[in-house]
Amino acid sequence: MPMVVVRNDITKIEADAIVNPANRRLEHGNGTSDAIFQKAGAEKLAKACQAIGSCQPGCAVATEGFDLPCKYIIHTVGPLYVDGGRGEEALLRNAYLSALKLAQAKGCQSIAFPLLSSGNMKYPKAEAMRVALTVISEYIIQHDLLVYLVVYDNDSFELSKKICAEVRNHIDEAYIAQNPEKHIDEKEYKLHEALWSWQYESEAEADSSENEYWERALASRLAAPREDFQQMLLRLIDAKGVKTPEAYDGAGIDRREFSHVINYEQKPDRQFVAKFILYFGMGLDEAEYFMAKAGFGMSDADDFDIILRVLIENSIFEIDTFQDALAQRGIKLKVKYRERKEKRKKADKRKGSHKQADS
Repeated sequence: MPMVVVRNDITKIEADAIVNPANRRLEHGNGTSDAIFQKAGAEKLAKACQAIGSCQPGCAVATEGFDLPCKYIIHTVGPLYVDGGRGEEALLRNAYLSALKLAQAKGCQSIAFPLLSSGNMKYPKAEAMRVALTVISEYIIQHDLLVYLVVYDNDSFELSKKICAEVRNHIDEAYIAQNPEKHIDEKEYKLHEALWSWQYESEAEADSSENEYWERALASRLAAPREDFQQMLLRLIDAKGVKTPEAYDGAGIDRREFSHVINYEQKPDRQFVAKFILYFGMGLDEAEYFMAKAGFGMSDADDFDIILRVLIENSIFEIDTFQDALAQRGIKLKVKYRERKEKRKKADKRKGSHKQADS
């Protein structure tokens, strides 16, 4: 069966399985993942994912499709791109292969992929496209499966056309190497070429010289229900099963500051957001999404963000450790931190005096 590169919203593709670019905790993500959760039914899908627990990079798991037009949602975790020398390509190939194999194991005859790892995971789009086209085409030569590669923007759509010829030549060469006694005749070449086709959202769009797809996408996004930072924070506190005072105290946040932020009287600053990231024990994907909700990005050139990233990567979620690290870099801290540090010193002093008395 062929592979079809489609420019569309993946949640509108009618396939037996739709692939969600998941994070390791299988939590509600952003971008394509957010769209899939929203259309499937966020609460239902979240519960199904929680029952599974987690998924490692390069692997895949499946849940019911719920309200999406598919039997299954296959969740696969693509790699975060660092420098290309840390096994990123192997992990990305495995993410596609794991999803393809799982779809066939589930009896699916069709599956729709987004371009994995090309968004928040920072994989260079051209390389991500090359891996996707190569892995999928190699797989469908030997397996009876219809595969959609769904892209959302015109740049990705045009990029797929440019990379097609290069990948097809690679596949042809591999085919000839495995079958040296055969040459691909014209009829056979046409069958092979049928592995590649492109579709616009409609015939009118394909014939139009001016593309207004972005306007429709914008209107759809603006009309969709949205969750702001304050709403997300309250939802996470509720999901943790704690009362609000316990949450802001556990995060080392002053009650007055929390009240002003949650009531939209002031904007949260980075320390406010970072403390809750650590309090909730978020991974990097979730942390970046949470920061973005508050209007911040996470840079690899800023001391504050580097400290936060290193702690998350090493699963260190203690607020005091974070703030000690900030203080060592000369980053100004808040009164609440100094109060907590003073209490800790007094507690340590009392413990020391008790030990001396016991001895």
